Amino acid sequence: METMDFSIAKKICVAYNIYKGEDIMERIQKRKNAVAFADAINSIEGVPPSPIARRLSDQWQ
Repeated sequence: METMDFSIAKKICVAYNIYKGEDIMERIQKRKNAVAFADAINSIEGVPPSPIARRLSDQWQ
């Protein structure tokens, strides 16, 4: 079984979402806002995000 190149899969997903009329940038912005909110809450609690958590958050966005 061949594995699919993730860049190709991402382009397919973007094209499909554009076809469906979904705004990709809006979804990305919502994820960025969620990460910023989580970071702010953790900072208030005195727990800054670890490098691993930061990397995972960046990948999720």
